[in-house]
Amino acid sequence: MKKIVIMMLLSFFVFSLSALTVVEDRIGLLSEGEKEYVRTSLDKASTESGLSLGVLITNGTDGKSDAAFADDFYDSVILDEDGVLLFLNYGERSVYISTTGYGMYAVDDSGEEIVFDAMMPSLQRGEWAEAFSVFAISVSELSKEYTHSAYENTTYDINTGNFIEEKSNEKHFDWALVVFSFLLPSIPAGFITVYILKKKLKSEGLVGNAEDYVVASSFVLENSRDIYLYSTLSKVPRPQNNGGGSSISRSSGGHISSSGRVHGGGGRRF
Repeated sequence: MKKIVIMMLLSFFVFSLSALTVVEDRIGLLSEGEKEYVRTSLDKASTESGLSLGVLITNGTDGKSDAAFADDFYDSVILDEDGVLLFLNYGERSVYISTTGYGMYAVDDSGEEIVFDAMMPSLQRGEWAEAFSVFAISVSELSKEYTHSAYENTTYDINTGNFIEEKSNEKHFDWALVVFSFLLPSIPAGFITVYILKKKLKSEGLVGNAEDYVVASSFVLENSRDIYLYSTLSKVPRPQNNGGGSSISRSSGGHISSSGRVHGGGGRRF
């Protein structure tokens, strides 16, 4: 019985490490009720996306840039290889999103702007808990469109910031080749059959004057009308939407944090 309990505890511990949610408010900006509201939003988004999510609130960065401060907090507290952290520097009225792993793919450079645009009205009104909840919801929605399975088929190039899709080596079944292989033996047999039938065909000889086939007074014109035999049709190709689904290239400007982890991210003032 003790072994079962220990195994259950260990499995729970390992699972909890796979995706974490953190809310750290160092200046008391949120009430306890608001913290719980934000934590609940993060938990839901983390479960849906598989990402570790965090919110960090401070009144400065101890002389570091927002990016360095957020990256260091993520690497020392959250640790997960796939995650997104929102950092609010209250003193500078700035927000910064730090991403890593799958988080860089789901919330890439364009995704960060989507999140900031969604949060900005709440931030400008000082509705902090609502802004952090919007952050969580936005990340979850982006993860539904840019899935982890799609991310696994890419390689990240830190020099260009692009996620490069890996070409599949899977061989596809060629139905055209199969059909052609069946038809190929029958082609000579078809020619032989046609040749034999043609030899057996007895046709009438050519007649030099077509009037021999005309019956006198058999054609009488009773009415007439104009018929247009030709028309010109112009076609304009319909614009194609090339911006949806997995065909969209993902890019995230990456850098190495002080701990050696690759991070993406971006910030904005409000």
